Amino acid sequence: MDNNLVDKLESAKELAVADCDYELAANLRDLIKYYKENPKKEVKAETKSSPEPKFINQQPSENLVKHVRPWVDIVDVYLTIQGEGPFHGRPAIFIRTAGCNLSEVCKGCDTDYTTNRKVRYISDIIVKVKQLRKKGLIVITGGEPLRQSTIGDLCAALLNEGYSIQIETNGTYWWEDIPKEVIIVCSPKTPKLHPNLRVDAFKFVLTAGEIDEADGLPTSVLGSSIKPYRPPDRKIPIYVAPADTKDPKQNEENLRAAIQSVLTFDYILSLQEQKLIGLP
Repeated sequence: MDNNLVDKLESAKELAVADCDYELAANLRDLIKYYKENPKKEVKAETKSSPEPKFINQQPSENLVKHVRPWVDIVDVYLTIQGEGPFHGRPAIFIRTAGCNLSEVCKGCDTDYTTNRKVRYISDIIVKVKQLRKKGLIVITGGEPLRQSTIGDLCAALLNEGYSIQIETNGTYWWEDIPKEVIIVCSPKTPKLHPNLRVDAFKFVLTAGEIDEADGLPTSVLGSSIKPYRPPDRKIPIYVAPADTKDPKQNEENLRAAIQSVLTFDYILSLQEQKLIGLP
């Protein structure tokens, strides 16, 4: 396989995602797959390869989908405690939607948003939600929930039942039918966001050694070399959380770095409290 060519294609794909050109990114992904599956035989001295990262996200990237019926592709619906962002510490029903458009950019993402996925009618999702809790907070997350065209319909149905709603998004998609009552928390993964995106709070995950000294925000996200979007002003709250690498020593360094960022730039510290108490 021509590793140099594949590396160039990978770089071009990341740039396409950064420019929100997901059609080009998808085409480049197909080319990369072809060259990986059809390697050229090379006569070279055998060399030792670099060690593989501890975790690589193997889930495929998936583009926007426009459903023709009132259903949503989801992985799970479960009760937990919201551990971060503006509603941290509150009981919440999580609706984890399936699929993400940035899977191949966020190589370090360890969230499972594909296993046991199932397309379910919105009415069936409402029944499941009401079985778990009759009122309170709903968090719609993913994957990338705004990848699916029927998220606005799901939100409207939940609001009609008396629930409050938060959507967690990477900010690359937007639907104008999202009700104004829905709280939008954006965790940017690309330099640009959808131009019409409405944001109520930003959330960033910090890793020690990968933080810009100028603003205390990450220089890369989840194994990507792309510098994520910066909020243009401080009118919108910014939450920062230390990255969880499953390595106690590294996690301690990440926590110290997050604390320093908060103290220096007046952000809001978020500690993923659900993990601290052993909840999903």
